[in-house]
Formats: sequence, C-alpha cells, structure tokens
Amino acid sequence: YKEDLWSPNERLVIESGENILCEEMGQTTGKTYIAMKFLLRDDVGEPYALGNSSIDITDRKQAEEKIRKLNAELEQRVQQRTAQFEASNRELEAFTYSVSHDLRAPLRAIMGFSSILFEDFSDILPPEAFDYLQRVHRNARQMDRLVLGLLTLSRLGRQEITRRWVDCDS
Repeated sequence: YKEDLWSPNERLVIESGENILCEEMGQTTGKTYIAMKFLLRDDVGEPYALGNSSIDITDRKQAEEKIRKLNAELEQRVQQRTAQFEASNRELEAFTYSVSHDLRAPLRAIMGFSSILFEDFSDILPPEAFDYLQRVHRNARQMDRLVLGLLTLSRLGRQEITRRWVDCDS
C-alpha cells in the first residue's frame, strides 16, 4: 500500500491492528466526522482491507464552538459587571463613611453644648425650655447612634462574609 494515501489514524490501525474511534476532518469536504476505523480480515484472520464508518458531526461542532464563544462572552460580561459592582460598592462605602464622619462633628457640638446648658443653667431654665433641651440632647444622641450604625455598615462591606448555620425554628 502507499503510505501517503493513508491518514495518521488509518496508519495507526494498520500498524497496531487495533480498532480506533477518532474525530477527524474530511480532507476534501472540510467537515468534521466521528469515525470508527478497523481492519477487515479474511477467514484466516489476515487483514485485507481497511474499514471505516463515520458520522458527520460538523453541525454539532459548530454549535459547540458557538456555545463556547457565548460562554466566553458571558464570562467576560460577568467579570465586567462584577468589576462595576465592586467599584460602585467602594464608592458607596466611601460616601457612607464620609457622610457619617461629616455628620458626627455637628452632633458632637449639639450634644456638648446641650450638656453644658444642663450642667450650668438647668436650675434657671423654665420647665418648657428644659424639656426642649432634653429633647434636643436625646435626639442628638439618637442621631449619633444612627450615624455610628452607618459607619458600622460601611465597614461591613470590607469584611469577609462569615457563614454559619442558624436554627430558624428558635
């Protein structure tokens, strides 16, 4: 036989004597096939021909390639969106942190001056003014707790998530 007429897979079958299942491109068609290559043997077991049975899988291969490209595009979009989300999250954290700190300074002044008024002038304040001053001080403390909550929330975004089992029944 002429070796240059045989494909590498056909040569493998001839040389090994073993059947093989392989994927190959048609030399003239450009199509992709799954092929079973085998030796045909005579009555005494001597090979006399090379057999081949194949199925055209070109459409399937094209579909697989299309899916691979779509998956790659999807993965790229997921990475882009994740990066955008992380950037937005960092901006939100920075904003929350900044606003919280900016709000705390005037609240400290309100609480400080209201405490001074309580200490120095509570005995001469009319009851109605004393009540207003208590409300101002109490609300400033409440606002300070809310701002501290915002600060805590801004720090949570930088911590790693800890998972644990929770008994929902209790």
